[in-house]
Amino acid sequence: MDLLKKKMKNYILNLFTKALYISSTIKKDKLAHFFAGSISLFLLLLFFNTIVSISVVVIGAILKEIVWDDFLGKGNPEILDIVYGILPCFFYIINTLI
Repeated sequence: MDLLKKKMKNYILNLFTKALYISSTIKKDKLAHFFAGSISLFLLLLFFNTIVSISVVVIGAILKEIVWDDFLGKGNPEILDIVYGILPCFFYIINTLI
């Protein structure tokens, strides 16, 4: 039993180390998009159903990149910004299906 506990502890420690490495390689801009998408989705889900909430987050992320970053020239338009902005929606969908 002690061997199993030791292996489990090493496995969890290894996962934690990998997660820290991955989180340190993600740019702060992408984390900001993920955070904004998460907060937006959370607040929208308080007042609207799932479809409306996810739609608003996805459309908002796309419009932010097209209008604010590209058309107005106030930022650097990137596809990954959209991906990180809508990633909380995918996590929410996966979480509700399981």
